[in-house]
Amino acid sequence: MIATQTAPAERPSASVRRGQILAAAEECFRVHGFHAASMAEIAATAKMSPGLIYRYFSSKEHIIAAIVEQGVRESMRDADALEAEPGEIFPALFKLLREHILERADKGKCALFLEMMAEAARNPQVAQLVMDARARIARRLADLAASAAPGRWSAEDIAGKVDLLLILVDSVAFKAATDAALDREATAEQIIGYARRIFEQT
Repeated sequence: MIATQTAPAERPSASVRRGQILAAAEECFRVHGFHAASMAEIAATAKMSPGLIYRYFSSKEHIIAAIVEQGVRESMRDADALEAEPGEIFPALFKLLREHILERADKGKCALFLEMMAEAARNPQVAQLVMDARARIARRLADLAASAAPGRWSAEDIAGKVDLLLILVDSVAFKAATDAALDREATAEQIIGYARRIFEQT
């Protein structure tokens, strides 16, 4: 009888491995906090050896930088979608805010956001990462607001409006992470109402 050979299992690509590590790190940071979560725990959660983790990320700071960049890419995709609706940028923005509050801002993601903000308060390197990411997102939103209402506001006014909007979005993360009884529908209406006033869309 001729033995049949089984094809070797295909190894995950580097991007898949990185994604698995980041997902495991997010879980560990949420459960244990940034300081208490070790690279060994992240490796165990990802079902990989610590050596393999270090092949992709040299430190926890390197991992958190990748998580921050992942969030920026998601925000930029959202901004691209807004830009695809010329003349409807503000209505599309308010629709996106509703989607974020009702569907995306789950307790786990919001708890991770707060953990990262706490680490930024302690760690200048992480603080710089967060500040740079926020600045990139703010610039993109400011460009969109300017294109939606040409000549209506100065660059300084637009920057202030965008900053207020981002503060509102940050407040949702705090509420979602700490308030188990949060009424998301009411919160969405409240936040969108404030956003309309900020951009004079009432």
